[in-house]
Amino acid sequence: MYGIIKIGFIEFHIYNEKLNGISYRPDLPFSTKDFAGQTIPWIHNDKELSKVEENLKVRKINYKKYDVKGPLETLSTAGALLFGLDDSVHTFIDTEGGVTFLFEPDKKRNDLQAHQICRYYDIHRGIKAHK
Repeated sequence: MYGIIKIGFIEFHIYNEKLNGISYRPDLPFSTKDFAGQTIPWIHNDKELSKVEENLKVRKINYKKYDVKGPLETLSTAGALLFGLDDSVHTFIDTEGGVTFLFEPDKKRNDLQAHQICRYYDIHRGIKAHK
């Protein structure tokens, strides 16, 4: 059995009645009421690749940025096993804590924006890449 509990743009992934992963989706609209009395995570405002790198450096989080050319059936990252990467260049950041940032082009801004940040606790269970 699989399910997702959503709070704002945060998704808690449940598999067999256990927490299997956490995913931030700053590309999706959400109600700020979901964060009443709480600070909205920084990734909501700082989605650009350069701002993500800046935030990681300020927080002294080691990371590796890399590009992968698709198409690929599977790709193992620090935070997830991805399936179905299309025929293009994909940019990722993997952190020392096992979190993966997935980026996609924003044609209006002419830059890369984080569209998913994830950490799955059993990376052998894959997620479909968003494209």
